[in-house]
This record gives sequence, structure tokens and C-alpha cells, in this order.
Amino acid sequence: MEDSKEFIWNIEEDFRPVPECWIPAKEIQQSSGNPLPDENGHIPGWVPVEKNSKQYCWHSSVVNYEAEIALILKCHADDPGLLEICSVPLSDLLEQTLELIGTNINANPYGLEVRSTLSSSCTHGAFE
Repeated sequence: MEDSKEFIWNIEEDFRPVPECWIPAKEIQQSSGNPLPDENGHIPGWVPVEKNSKQYCWHSSVVNYEAEIALILKCHADDPGLLEICSVPLSDLLEQTLELIGTNINANPYGLEVRSTLSSSCTHGAFE
């Protein structure tokens, strides 16, 4: 039986460069000033969303900046087999990274079958 070697990421070659304003999530380990991927190969972090930027129009569609709430998809409180979209105070989402999901976002990798162009956010890693 051959010795198997543990897989090691090459951060510079295996990952895209991040924007200057990107901030790694707190739990991300670092080596030589570079963030390291988690066990799933992800490096969670966030880029601040500019409210009036066209680039972030889908992100802004799930946030009411004046009311300080966001639409979040999560497991239903009474039945974990169901999902629900809730309005959540932005203050409850501090220190979390969120993923924008929806029928028009990144080719809808979660296969959401919503009969509108509704988008929402979810906590990173909440769904597979």
C-alpha cells in the first residue's frame, strides 16, 4: 500500500485574488498573512456592499437600509425540513458572512423554484 500524502492547497495558484476591500471571516486561519481555506475549500469573507452601486443591485434588493433589515432564507423554526424567508435585523447578522441566493444569482446553484425573481441571503454554509 502506498503512502498517501495529505492534499495541500497552493493559495496563489488555486484561488482567485480577492478585492482590496475583502475582509476574511474571523474564524479563518492564516499562514504568512494569507487566509487558508476551510475543510470544504472555501475562504469565507466579505466585501462591503455599497448601497447605491449598480454592481450590488441584487444585494441591495434583499436589504432595507432605512429599516435596517434583510431577507434571509433559513430553516423553518417548527419544521427543519421546510425553508422560510424571514426579515432579520441587520444587527443580528453582525460577524457573519452571507451568500446572496436566488433564481437569477450564479445560475441558481441551489435549484430554487420560486416563481419570481425574488432573491434572499442565507448564512454561508447553511445549505448544500
